[in-house]
Amino acid sequence: MAIGWNRRMKKFVFVDLVLALLAVFFGTLAVIKIFPFFLGLGLSLSIPLCIACAIRPIYVFWIKDESGIDKSTGDIGWTRRTKKFGLFEEKIAQTSLVFFILAMAKPFPEIFDMSLWLSIPLTVICAYDPLYVFWVKDEVKK
Repeated sequence: MAIGWNRRMKKFVFVDLVLALLAVFFGTLAVIKIFPFFLGLGLSLSIPLCIACAIRPIYVFWIKDESGIDKSTGDIGWTRRTKKFGLFEEKIAQTSLVFFILAMAKPFPEIFDMSLWLSIPLTVICAYDPLYVFWVKDEVKK
């Protein structure tokens, strides 16, 4: 990780993590509207994949030791927990959310009633801050 992917992730606060997950949620809705064949995955495959992908992020967020986290910054607990995340944990949490949405398609098809023209702007709005924090914030030399 020579280019500092995890260093960039350490800039995230809890709100950035939630916004990134919301962007994935709305983006998944948009992709499924455009490519409905993804719904053919089925519950028997999507639920185990969701659980398998969720294990590591849940462990890191709730259980992993916080010894490497600077507690003197005054961050609330949610942000301290978010600081334990690396890029890998963020991406598999997002993948878990995708499989969860696919699993919810069968019992709750009304999730997909959202307009494509609403889900795409919501994806962009929710993704703006996490992308800014990850790529731009504190990278410009003063």
